[in-house]
Amino acid sequence: MPKAMGGDKFFGNVPLAVAANGKDWHNFVGGFQYYPQPTVEDIFPKQGPNVGLGIINFYGDGFRDDYNLVDLACKIGDSIGKAVFVSPKQIKCVIEDMELVNEGEYLPASVALNRYSWSNATNSTMFLPYGIE
Repeated sequence: MPKAMGGDKFFGNVPLAVAANGKDWHNFVGGFQYYPQPTVEDIFPKQGPNVGLGIINFYGDGFRDDYNLVDLACKIGDSIGKAVFVSPKQIKCVIEDMELVNEGEYLPASVALNRYSWSNATNSTMFLPYGIE
């Protein structure tokens, strides 16, 4: 993806269209959205059941839901859940079902403002699911 002409901190939409043959253009509704990638500094709780509706809070910076193409999501391991915007520094997440791990292992936790560009996981954003097999 090309860099935004407005710089790394640019926020906004630009038109987006594609053509397989160079003539018949398909315009994407809403265009393409530029925004700075959010960062996750911590999560709480750091452990919970692997099934159910437990809430995991993500804390960091750059969270937003104020544009047309927003599709907040959270991810623990490979399991994707619904995220709810609380503030620019907090998102609440619910994942109904996630994988179990071996004793001593954790799963990386991350968020995305568009359901596919995930934040980087760190040692502070690891989650321990527990359950019965």
